[in-house]
Amino acid sequence: MKNKYQASDSIDSVKEWALRGMRRFSFMIIFCILMVLLSGVLYISKNNHTPNPIEEIEHPGRKKVAVLYIATGNYIKFWDQFYQAAEKFFLPAHDKTYFLFTDKTDIQVPENVVVVPVAHETWPFITLKRYHFFSNQKRYLRAYDYIFFMNANLIFQAPIGDEILPTKAAGLMVAQHSGYWDAYDLKWMPYERNERSEAYVASKEGKYYFTGGFYGGTSSAFLTLSETIANWTDIDLSHGRYQVWHDESFLNRYMIDYMRDHQPVILLPDYIIPEERLSAMKANFPGGIKGILLDKSRRGGHGWFRQFNPAKSKNIS
Repeated sequence: MKNKYQASDSIDSVKEWALRGMRRFSFMIIFCILMVLLSGVLYISKNNHTPNPIEEIEHPGRKKVAVLYIATGNYIKFWDQFYQAAEKFFLPAHDKTYFLFTDKTDIQVPENVVVVPVAHETWPFITLKRYHFFSNQKRYLRAYDYIFFMNANLIFQAPIGDEILPTKAAGLMVAQHSGYWDAYDLKWMPYERNERSEAYVASKEGKYYFTGGFYGGTSSAFLTLSETIANWTDIDLSHGRYQVWHDESFLNRYMIDYMRDHQPVILLPDYIIPEERLSAMKANFPGGIKGILLDKSRRGGHGWFRQFNPAKSKNIS
């Protein structure tokens, strides 16, 4: 027969065993609760994941966009049609301000248009000096998220959306030239080949040839481009050098250097197709043409718009 001390020891052993069991059970309950909570967090995170993080993170909400447009001399003829089309089709989800560089200072414009007075210059100086126009407005243009330039005769005819907006890392957006986008050999690219020019491109350089009629980017990247090319232009002009395609030659030189360290947004030429090549190009873009360069020869002629004597000019496009 057990004495009272043996009975007490047995009761204490049972209590200790029970306490250990309760601790294990409590631990399992807490562990299960934590696993349920963690599973819920993972489920919410998975179902809230966006398939396009760049668009959601870098392009949230409405952006401030500056549209740069040069219309001196007779080029003002294109302005009304350009403005109506751009308002309808170009980045309609964002807030646009148009900077109209013109010598027509008495022109009546909508509230979202800023008239920037500039003197009309003879060809090719009016096109070569465009980067000076842009750089001179940098204190205002810095306030915008994006800046885009379009040729005076570019008319959009389909929606242009956020696909053209580069990230901060990409910086710039350029469009391939419709005449050379399918060229298979660099020798066909009309780069500047004068070794003395700041726009010079060596025979083995380059991959794309970009149009000078539609490009843009973040305000920082665009203004850096403008100031650099304005400086190159001054150097060449001071030595009496003229580039084969003027401002477009400089743009292509700049992009070759730029693409060594950046991956800009590169558009196909369906954003800027010359009217005279429209029928031939439609088959290449079954989704439709987004922008058309109106044919100047049907609306007064190149000479009438540029107000120059073709017989005295060289390298005129």
